[in-house]
Amino acid sequence: MALDLEYRRRIEKWQTYLMKRIYEPVKIVDLQGFKTKKLLPLSELESKPFELMKEGTPWGEKWEYCWFKTAVSLDESMKGKRIVFAGEPGGESSVYINGKNVGAFDHFHKHITLTECAQGNENYEILMECYAGHGPRVFESIPAHPGFETVPEPPENQVTVGRSTVGIWHEDIYQLCLDIRCLYEIRNNMDPTSLRVVKIDKLLKKFTLTIDLEISVEQLNQDCKEFRKTVKPLMEAKNGSSAPAFYSIGNSHIDVAWLWTLDETVRKCSRTFGTMLSLMGEYEDYKFLQSQPVLFQMVKDHYPQLYERMKESIKKGQLIPEGAMYVEPDTNVPWGESLIRQFVHGKRFYKEEFGIDSKLCWLPDVFGYSGALPQILKGCEVEYFSTQKIFWAYNGGMKFPYITFWWEGIDGSKVLSHFHTRYESHANPETVIARWKDREQEEIESRLFAFGYGDGGGGPTRDHLEFIKRQGDLEGSPKCMMRHPVEYFEYLKTSEEGVNHTYKGELYFQAHRGTLTSQAKTKRGNRKSEIALRDAEIYGVFTNILTGNNFDHTTVDAQWKLLLLNQFHDILPGSSIEQVHVEAERDFDRILRETKNITGNLLKMLTDNNENSVTYFNSLSFDVDTIVELPDGFTAVTDQNNIQRTVQKYNDKYYVRVSIPMFGSVSLKKSHRVKESDASEVQRTETYVLENTFVRVLFNEYGEITHVYDKVNDRIVSEGICNQIKMYKDVPTNWDNWDLDSSYKEMPVALGEKATIKYVNGPLFQSLIIERKINQSVYTQEVVLEENSPRIDFHTVVDWRESHKLLKVNFPVNIQTDEALNEIQFGYLKRPNHQSRQYDQDRFEVSNQRWTALTEENYGVAVLNDCKYGVNMEDNSINLTLLKSGLAPDMNADKGIQEFTYSLYFWSGSFMDCDLIKQAYALNSKPAMSLGEKHLDSLIRFQSSNVFLDTVKPAEDGSKDIILRFYEAKKMTSNIKVDLNFDFGSASEVNMLENEKASVETNPQGFSFTIKPFEIKTFKVSMKNKQ
Repeated sequence: MALDLEYRRRIEKWQTYLMKRIYEPVKIVDLQGFKTKKLLPLSELESKPFELMKEGTPWGEKWEYCWFKTAVSLDESMKGKRIVFAGEPGGESSVYINGKNVGAFDHFHKHITLTECAQGNENYEILMECYAGHGPRVFESIPAHPGFETVPEPPENQVTVGRSTVGIWHEDIYQLCLDIRCLYEIRNNMDPTSLRVVKIDKLLKKFTLTIDLEISVEQLNQDCKEFRKTVKPLMEAKNGSSAPAFYSIGNSHIDVAWLWTLDETVRKCSRTFGTMLSLMGEYEDYKFLQSQPVLFQMVKDHYPQLYERMKESIKKGQLIPEGAMYVEPDTNVPWGESLIRQFVHGKRFYKEEFGIDSKLCWLPDVFGYSGALPQILKGCEVEYFSTQKIFWAYNGGMKFPYITFWWEGIDGSKVLSHFHTRYESHANPETVIARWKDREQEEIESRLFAFGYGDGGGGPTRDHLEFIKRQGDLEGSPKCMMRHPVEYFEYLKTSEEGVNHTYKGELYFQAHRGTLTSQAKTKRGNRKSEIALRDAEIYGVFTNILTGNNFDHTTVDAQWKLLLLNQFHDILPGSSIEQVHVEAERDFDRILRETKNITGNLLKMLTDNNENSVTYFNSLSFDVDTIVELPDGFTAVTDQNNIQRTVQKYNDKYYVRVSIPMFGSVSLKKSHRVKESDASEVQRTETYVLENTFVRVLFNEYGEITHVYDKVNDRIVSEGICNQIKMYKDVPTNWDNWDLDSSYKEMPVALGEKATIKYVNGPLFQSLIIERKINQSVYTQEVVLEENSPRIDFHTVVDWRESHKLLKVNFPVNIQTDEALNEIQFGYLKRPNHQSRQYDQDRFEVSNQRWTALTEENYGVAVLNDCKYGVNMEDNSINLTLLKSGLAPDMNADKGIQEFTYSLYFWSGSFMDCDLIKQAYALNSKPAMSLGEKHLDSLIRFQSSNVFLDTVKPAEDGSKDIILRFYEAKKMTSNIKVDLNFDFGSASEVNMLENEKASVETNPQGFSFTIKPFEIKTFKVSMKNKQ
């Protein structure tokens, strides 16, 4: 018979009040404190001026820490007892006992065990490093009236010292509390008429009648110990043969930065790992997953003693370093080479530090997963993938159908995948049973189960481990086994359960769509840094070939790691507090500055010292014909044939058109200018037109395009107002800087002010200078049309002063199609431009890399960009998202000066034959310039409209071998003949970690290969006469 309401309430009350008797404070402990904003080692604390900070003392400026110290002595009254310290310094704290990091105090970890069985004469020196904070941590979307601050500055003193005590932990009371909770939660999730429930109910009633909560704690502890004997048979009842299995692993998702800065993350690592090592000392079978090498590196740099203890735990098989990537990065915004380097650096760290070959890509909290990722995983020798984020469809949408499946990428590569449910979880039976019930895929027999507190670190508590231990084989609950997560995937490959489903394409996340746009400066810094590092490696290889230089993979190693760090999934997507993005933008500036210096020095090595010549280098895998800026002092130039080139002056700068071979260079010489060709600015008051031999473009008084006419093919390209700047009110219902709700379309903001427009004309390019006020903001746009190209570039600078607004630019074009092409890493995805089905409706904002196109079989139009990632397609309109100004967790997100370029490009013929991808490369990667002369034919040459050599770099093994990474971009199998115009030796095909796959037959000119649709192929070429 089911428990009646009276007994239910009685059982729940008894549990509540029994838990309050577990800890018995014995002594109040006074604290002395020293406040600082620096990260200090323990060795520096001895000389610091500590002062008494009694209970009730306020403290804590913004970003402030306080070191607290105290001493505790045990006496005979504590002998034989488990003694714990309950510190209340005022905030999250690292705890050191006699100089050893033993854990932390935080929201979930309230007690530090001093000894499990006191001798009665121990002495303990206790240190705590406590963080006061930096103000309120706000992330939810809040409608903000004028003057309302979503993230106000904190008060002068943010926290108060609480009461710290030392006391007795009554272990038998604690153990009985867990037993009773287990049984109660199991019976609540079983058939109430089952014999198992009947027996449990009888026991639970007896529990409330036997355990007297009003007696002394000593007697209560003894009674609990005795009553556990009564409980024991029910706790030893086993499951039947059909019980599901939970491969369980402790976990603490530590965001590298989010609602705190990197400096605070260093401390979070200390707190979390100290806590985990203490738990491992008490629970020998406990296994804890730590998935990010950068966090290990933080500990190694700042807490070397803790790091050595962690390494010992790894040897014992308790601390599990697994995850494969350097950080847990966003996978929509980084370019493909960055994702590869995440694995290169991540796997190298695990191998060099711990001798471990990481096989699992663990990305539990990333906001969508690129369809290029399976191939990258396979190429980096990563066999398995796991996340849980896809289940976060909190605004509705199509439910993801699988938990265990083969994930197939755009090239056909497959990786074994399993979705766990939540990366932080309780481990009590109610939660474990709920995790089992919460599954779409009914036929599965097992799950991966990650438990512990996370986001800001912390990890599991003793409660988690005790619950897991009890549920090893407890009737009514899944079987919880503490296992390495890779063991689970190995089980899936060989078990009868099997893997019976395949999911093709991207893993689209039906939330957090705003992270494709939030924090525009961060995203721009990332794009520019990726390109700068690519170019530095290419020119480094050039110098190795041509000058015998020793440029190797270590030259830009620090810059690559800094880039990878800032691709973490709460930094690059734009979902962190303001200070995180201030620091990220500073880091990108550093990368660009340092890489520019490296590249500049490399180019100087390639050119002579002729200050009357200038050389332009092309790092792209196709010939370019483009306009470049001349250096100061060059107002007229001649080419290598001594022919004077046309120069255009604009804004006191001089420009010239150059043609540069792929992976080559061209030089120009300073000459005496015979005739100066100046561009002049003319105020236009009537019709605004840009026109060359390819295209005629008409503008209205708002700076919008009213007509685009393809003159070569006699076709109207536009179908409506193009370059139409659209602003919307953007107040999402959940996560402010993360989300973009579909309702934004229903809240347009009127933009009625006309623009001021100037016309610039010249022999090389013409442009319109458009200045316009939109709501509270102002933008200046230079629309540029070069004399020999149909591409129209929109160089835009916005002084953005908006809150809770979204900015888009729309291009409705004359194309009939039911899908769009969005570039992703190493290929593209076809996505709907309609909302016919639920999944079509869900994808109302999607990612792109450098372009989005609408195509017919014989014509196409695309919008390109140099740092924008969010886009939507509505029928025949491509709508690029430019800015999003959420108010939390950064209420100043994107405010200030923003700079970006987007372009309109069209072509006649099939997509397969067009130059779209070349145009996108050219928009993003400009020729490098150096004084001096160097005419260089292509060091590497091949002909293709669909295969690109994206990466040329020194080998990771430290040799002077050259790595060439190609990819196929248009879904076509192709045969490629590569000419190497330098003295090379052998060649081999390697994977993305540069481990050999097969030798490659060479000829005196180079080598040939076949590449499949969207395939990435990497080759290693040795040089003769290595120095």
